[in-house]
Amino acid sequence: LTGLFLKVTTTADTEKDLAFAAVFLGVVNTASVVVESFFSARIYSLIPTLAMQKSTNDTKEDAKSSDSNISKNCYQCSLLKEIKTYMHQPISGGALALALLYLNALCPGGLMTAYLVWRGLRLDAIGTWQGIASVVGLLGTVTYGISSSRLSLKCTAMWSISFMLICLTICYGALCLSHGTNSMRSLIILLAGICASRISLWTFDMSISQLMQDLVPEQVRGSVGGTQQGMEALFSMMQYTLGLIFSNPTQFYILAGFGVASVVVAFFLVLFSVFLNTKILV
Repeated sequence: LTGLFLKVTTTADTEKDLAFAAVFLGVVNTASVVVESFFSARIYSLIPTLAMQKSTNDTKEDAKSSDSNISKNCYQCSLLKEIKTYMHQPISGGALALALLYLNALCPGGLMTAYLVWRGLRLDAIGTWQGIASVVGLLGTVTYGISSSRLSLKCTAMWSISFMLICLTICYGALCLSHGTNSMRSLIILLAGICASRISLWTFDMSISQLMQDLVPEQVRGSVGGTQQGMEALFSMMQYTLGLIFSNPTQFYILAGFGVASVVVAFFLVLFSVFLNTKILV
């Protein structure tokens, strides 16, 4: 919401406005730590078992296993083992689909901002759009709650990734139609479509995250979660690597095309490995 806040508070004295905004956002971030601490303590008071330590025998066995792994000094074998464990989970296809979305450049971010600046948008207008996109994205938590209470989690994941694909297909069509021109109408369609896709993005994110919590065994949940974060970081890095390769703003449609293609692959992964998977009942 930083961009939207700056848009509202900016006046002629830009230096004072930025100082005030920095102090205000610092206070908000500090207050958020208090809120997070309160709710974390509340969760542990409601579910005391979360604070229970593992037994002494389990700790000794884990220590022996750790020493054994260190003595083998085989990082590559360990990495392959973690990936194998990740791929053997019933929700691995959905988790990989979620990671693929990090390749998408049609979202509020540095690459999209650079393109919009090249298209002639003012920074305050871009900040306002990013703020609106963030607020719209919060609606994903509402739609997830409504959908998950009436539909299964895999149905929620299916319709959300479908809606996201529709939104980004419209965005990419508008982007391609405006290639070589400076059509404001196509730019508005592009930005509106990205805002709409944020709802389905967060709905899909929470659906897959909940499915992983439900379907991944507790003893490998940490390993699978760590691998998932690694996959997301990998595809995020690939997005910026493609941004370096296609660094000319006139080539942004190529970069966006990779992102849309990743969403298409994610759609089919969810369709065949989650929605049509009879082993997933939630």
